[in-house]
Amino acid sequence: MENDRERWFADPRIPAQHQLPDRFFTKDRTAFDKGHIVRRNDVVWGDSYAEVQNANGDTFHVTNCSPQVKGFNRSSRGGLWGKLENVVLKEAKTERLCVFAGPVLKDDDPIFTGVDDFGPMQVRIPRSYWKVIVAQSGGALQSFGFLLEQDLVDVDFEFQLTREWQRRLIPLSELQTTIGTLELNAAILAADQT
Repeated sequence: MENDRERWFADPRIPAQHQLPDRFFTKDRTAFDKGHIVRRNDVVWGDSYAEVQNANGDTFHVTNCSPQVKGFNRSSRGGLWGKLENVVLKEAKTERLCVFAGPVLKDDDPIFTGVDDFGPMQVRIPRSYWKVIVAQSGGALQSFGFLLEQDLVDVDFEFQLTREWQRRLIPLSELQTTIGTLELNAAILAADQT
């Protein structure tokens, strides 16, 4: 649609401090794509231009995106998320589908230190994303569930341990006892990542 441009904005229904603003993606080393959770082409339809424009705009709330690496998000780079979105879009040309999707949030997801509208901040980056597609065939429902993992190896995390090194972690209190001459302060002990 002529003169329409992609613009991301905060969802006014959710407090700003619970959203990753556009700046996190555009001003912070461009480490991550704004991966649409619901692809705009999946919901941009309606009986009038105003309805189409409203549906399109709704997909550009920052709450509809999640940090995804380019090699996962973009089908042009072989990204699984993007490829699955293309399959859904192709199938949606000939049938009506319901699509549900989101990140898998885990306590051990790696932490990325970035910048938001208020300054430095830390955010957990999901390793996995899920998508459920529901279709109809011969009057009966069919549902398909997918779990896709993004490769975060090339992301510049502040300090990130591979599984090899995670297996070798030891509680700091135990290390302190083993060494015998080391006495760590309470803040360091409280920050122990084991």
